[in-house]
Amino acid sequence: MLEITWPFYFVGHYNMNLLSGILLFVAGMIFHKTWNSFLNFGMLLRTSNNVAKQLLLSLVLIEQDIKTISEYKKLVFKEKGMSDQEIENYMKTEDKMFFMWREKVVLTLLNNFPQEFKKACLPFNDWLGAASYINTITKNK
Repeated sequence: MLEITWPFYFVGHYNMNLLSGILLFVAGMIFHKTWNSFLNFGMLLRTSNNVAKQLLLSLVLIEQDIKTISEYKKLVFKEKGMSDQEIENYMKTEDKMFFMWREKVVLTLLNNFPQEFKKACLPFNDWLGAASYINTITKNK
């Protein structure tokens, strides 16, 4: 059998046969791959969590812009001579569409987010839960 002398400077010389060397090498490779996968999974989870938070914060900004535009529409309608009842009816319809849009955005986000990270990154099921989560995020910043 082929013997390999391995110099360990702190311990002295250690005789290791070729099979032991190969087994130790393979064990080191497996450990390296497992540890690397574990670290990569953690980084992927962290990145997914940050992406989800940024998406939600962007949705809040879009929501604020839509509300500002809606208020501006009211002023324009008044200037154009629409009655208060017509404006109110239009705004109720727009509010319903806005509510449906918000719910649709959250459902789309939930359905398209990676299943492995959904529970960790998106702890909500609807817009109200998302809004509560957003408030938590902004308070922690």
